[in-house]
Amino acid sequence: MKVLITGALGELGADLCPQLAREFELRRTDLRAEMLVEGDDYLRADLTRPEQLPRLLEGVEAVVHLAALLPHGYTPAEFMDANAKATTLLAAASAEAGVRRFVYASTIWATGRGQQEGYLPVDEKAPWRPICMYGHSKLLGELGCEFYARNCGLSVVVLRLCGYHRQAAARPEGDIDWAAADLTALAQDAVMPGQRLFDPADLGAAFLAALRAEAPSSLTGATALTGDVQFRRYLIGLDFPFAAEDAAELCSGPLSVLDRYYPGAREMAEALGWEPRPIDRYHDVSRAKRELGFRAGTDLGDVIAEFRRRGSGEL
Repeated sequence: MKVLITGALGELGADLCPQLAREFELRRTDLRAEMLVEGDDYLRADLTRPEQLPRLLEGVEAVVHLAALLPHGYTPAEFMDANAKATTLLAAASAEAGVRRFVYASTIWATGRGQQEGYLPVDEKAPWRPICMYGHSKLLGELGCEFYARNCGLSVVVLRLCGYHRQAAARPEGDIDWAAADLTALAQDAVMPGQRLFDPADLGAAFLAALRAEAPSSLTGATALTGDVQFRRYLIGLDFPFAAEDAAELCSGPLSVLDRYYPGAREMAEALGWEPRPIDRYHDVSRAKRELGFRAGTDLGDVIAEFRRRGSGEL
């Protein structure tokens, strides 16, 4: 299957493309032509110019749309062009070209990043209360995708990422160099409020699950929040096991909660001099587990296991 990857030179693309290339034929696109020579698998294009899109989509069966402007340093017009206009035009062109699956990398900022939704844990049904133009423009991109799913039959999977920032010990190929890992940094990433992914293997697994997901007609229940099963939206992040009654303690003293769910967390924290930050927001990723079969494979338990291996000399 030939897959178009937009924003291929960004942080997501740099870590995702090597993993998708193991299974699919990739065509990559990005505006930063100076970073790569255009060739058979790389085409430079401006996604806000519809006349450039048919060339990108020729022979393509699936699209992974990563290209976006991120939260800071841009004008409202720039956010709208890159995140709303470009996404809608690409969805339109994909529907016209007969693309089988359109995977859109969206964000939890589309509803408020856990700060404005009004309840915890935040899930896919959260009210739309973006707190910045980045979130607002990404939400409009989602709505553009939904329009072409509902009216043209484009099969859309929206991945609302809780964030992604590769930890220094995590390699782009999709594994962690545990021998070189900074356990304090890994532990903090594993419990960071917002639940962002930090292991490229988890990033790759999420997008592979979205590309492989069964045809919407095979799903049952209220899968699509819009009422149209051609459009599906999932929160993608680390899977916290917390219960509603943990919320207050997570804000005031998260280590006690962490030690209950991840035995050994307190021992490791004391040995490393690590003090976890208050966890004032978290997200429910159960829909992605249930329908996509995705669950992040690296969490605080893995960090504790490595801490114990080091303590026992198993290195």
